[in-house]
Amino acid sequence: MYNPIPTKLIDIQQNIGYIDIGNNRYPVQLHFLKSAQAGDYVLVQMGFAIQTIREHDKAEKTYPSLIDIRSGIEQQLAENNFTILLTSSAHIEKLHTSGIRYILPSALRFLYGPGCPTCLTPVGYFQNVFHLAQKQSVILVTFSDVMNMPTPAGTLHMLRQDGYDIRVVHSPYDVLRIAEWNPKKEVVLAAVGCDVMAAVVGIAIKEAMSRDIRNLSFFSSLQRREILLREHILRSNYHIDGVVCSAYDVSVDGSGFYSFIIDELKRGCCCTGVDAGEILRGILNMIRQTQNNDFSIYQGPECVCSQTGNAQLRSIIDEVFITSDNRWSSGDLIERSKYILRDDYNGFDAEKKFTIPHDELLVMPGCSNREIQLGLILPYQCSKFATQCHPGSPIGAGMLSSEGLCYTWYNSSYKFKMQSNK
Repeated sequence: MYNPIPTKLIDIQQNIGYIDIGNNRYPVQLHFLKSAQAGDYVLVQMGFAIQTIREHDKAEKTYPSLIDIRSGIEQQLAENNFTILLTSSAHIEKLHTSGIRYILPSALRFLYGPGCPTCLTPVGYFQNVFHLAQKQSVILVTFSDVMNMPTPAGTLHMLRQDGYDIRVVHSPYDVLRIAEWNPKKEVVLAAVGCDVMAAVVGIAIKEAMSRDIRNLSFFSSLQRREILLREHILRSNYHIDGVVCSAYDVSVDGSGFYSFIIDELKRGCCCTGVDAGEILRGILNMIRQTQNNDFSIYQGPECVCSQTGNAQLRSIIDEVFITSDNRWSSGDLIERSKYILRDDYNGFDAEKKFTIPHDELLVMPGCSNREIQLGLILPYQCSKFATQCHPGSPIGAGMLSSEGLCYTWYNSSYKFKMQSNK
């Protein structure tokens, strides 16, 4: 849900773009890319085209072999350890499923975090969403991965089976139509996400104001990704030497989003796609940066990361939201890490319209999500991993979300090892 999809605009009609995925035609909003043309390659996230990208001609590029890159890493490291933080589930999955993780020098230590938005959100938030959905005056709208999020009271999927009006959408923008069609109900969107989600929620709110839609509110867990990543690096039990970053985190602010890593923290940084060779080239570059004490953001040639981001996205966020302190599922109270609505938009704040108790439950009882987030243990070291807790029966968000570390580890590392042992 949170990762953008790189794809091609095949048509534009009446300011609506159309893309083709799996031989199915889907509409996308062009609010943030009004100059886009049919034939352009774009990143699509939550129903919006958010960035134009260029099509890479891989045939014209020649790269060293993976074995040569591995040898280069081994020579650069010598006897020194190097700790790398992987921020994207896609990078984690690629390193494991390709088998490359298992042939890299033991001097490379990998950590993971800060985690996907669903994993970072305290269970208490989902518990409150569950209670909101039980109000007869409410149509609760949310996203697919929230439907089966376990809480002590149950899941939204169970509530919907009991007849409560709970609907799944692909974009916050979809709630406008639902609110217009149901004027006697209060439509509440449970929105969990990061900066791009905040921008799209902001657009939906401004559009609702212009269309005088008043039966709409948002109960959100919107995270300021830069702050969470910074704190994760600083609070780690290990000294992190380099960070393999996701191009998808920089849809709003461009690669400058990561500048604090090199300028303030003086750590290596690379922003790569999910090609295994590209990830290894990024790692080798970070090791050289550290040894030369000369830091810069290395961008892989196949990376769709924009240097400038999308100024319209940031402008919408700054207009509609301010930041506040929040305690996330790791238990840490992190300053200015959550987006909340400005006072001018209180009419769309579900916490102002409803009495919502403050639930301090961070994780599900028996779930090791907090310890995994803090890097104290790896998913497979949890006693319930792949036995009592698996994608078919998740105990917590880490195994539920397709971008969660436990889910990724289960579907890449665990399955890879099981298939290798057959």
